[in-house]
Amino acid sequence: MDLNALHLNQLLLVDALLANTNLSEAADQIGMSQSAASHALARLRTQLKDPIFIRTADGMQPTPYGTRLARAVREALELLRAGLEQHLEFVPQTATRTFTIIMSDVSQTLYLPKLLARLAKEAPGVSLRIAPVPSKAPHLSLESGEVDFAVGTFTSFITGCRQKRVYRERYACIARADHPLFEAGMTTETFSAASHVMVDPMGYVHEQLDRILSHHKLPRSAKLRVPGFQSVPMVVASSDLLAIMAGRLAQFYAELLPLKVMNPPVTLPSYEIMMFWHERFHRDPTNLWLRNLFFELFGD
Repeated sequence: MDLNALHLNQLLLVDALLANTNLSEAADQIGMSQSAASHALARLRTQLKDPIFIRTADGMQPTPYGTRLARAVREALELLRAGLEQHLEFVPQTATRTFTIIMSDVSQTLYLPKLLARLAKEAPGVSLRIAPVPSKAPHLSLESGEVDFAVGTFTSFITGCRQKRVYRERYACIARADHPLFEAGMTTETFSAASHVMVDPMGYVHEQLDRILSHHKLPRSAKLRVPGFQSVPMVVASSDLLAIMAGRLAQFYAELLPLKVMNPPVTLPSYEIMMFWHERFHRDPTNLWLRNLFFELFGD
């Protein structure tokens, strides 16, 4: 049987006849006239070479083939209706799925404890997978659905992606609490005199930092370079090194380690923490639920 020869109204009629044995009432149920329904059923009988439904004392009753056909049609229509439904509800309490989020090490430190605590209360069956930023075409992981969204200061999520600011971040300097250079606070002189631990995050907004400092004639003397921020607070707390990092991250670690948090010696531009997701999943209820939860927890 060539499916291209079938019409949707024929399948709808078969489904209606299975539930309602009166042809006129079945036709009215799906918005057809009785005459159109009779012609649709006649064409279907010819196409399938089976009477499908027979008029009996109990109304229109299916043949054995008609019964199998009607059951298959009902299953197919249920799937089609579910696929067409744009507002399927996402129920956090009963959901069992894994969300994948692209985050930097900074984002993981700041967001995961609070996010996991909230999920444990509202969506205990939901788990998270944290992924690094792909080195090439990072938007493709969002486009494919492999990743639900990315959050951070990335500059490479453009093609096909939506974005929204989560909050605005400012830079802060950290040194060990009893650092002799900073007993009286931060100045341009003490900043220049200190040795620095520096992070080299390619593809992040921090790439512009040294250019700005050089413009103010405050180049940093790097004693140590590391690929990410995760180890920086521990290194600074046990050395004479100075570091610049996100203000929220500095305050977070200052509550755990003997660190002094200071404003930079010159005004540095603030920057935006952004969320990125693909247009394909903009209206997806599951993706939307987690995005909204994230903004509720961390957005400004």
